[in-house]
Amino acid sequence: MPPLDAPLKMLILAFSRAFAEWLLGGAVQQVRPLNVELPASASRSDLLFEVIQATGQRVLLHIEQQGRRSHEPMPWRMLDYMSRLARRELGNSVPDEQIRLHNVVIYTGAGAGVNDEGAYEVVGIDGLPRLKWQYEPLRIQN
Repeated sequence: MPPLDAPLKMLILAFSRAFAEWLLGGAVQQVRPLNVELPASASRSDLLFEVIQATGQRVLLHIEQQGRRSHEPMPWRMLDYMSRLARRELGNSVPDEQIRLHNVVIYTGAGAGVNDEGAYEVVGIDGLPRLKWQYEPLRIQN
């Protein structure tokens, strides 16, 4: 576990509203921590919040923390997390009550995530995207 992992999680949990406003770019009404256990795998996401923005819009804010190394490449980890979150949290939503999903990877340490642009796609045989996903990479140097 990277040395900043536990302290950064504690900081985000203690100031979850400020982090949600910063990461979502605007005022929020409410931030509520959610269960970080994701279905169909023993893996856990780092942090997950249900945020009600000032406009009333519901957002699932998913934050992953990562140092210089990851057992699995971050883009594939994020795709896995995003698809399981969508299935678990958005699969039961009513069309009128659309929930937004915002995913952030906070890289900690010198050089961590330097090549991660956060936008990926898998192209089909016809050259058209068959699968696209994106998340917001942020880098914190210590």
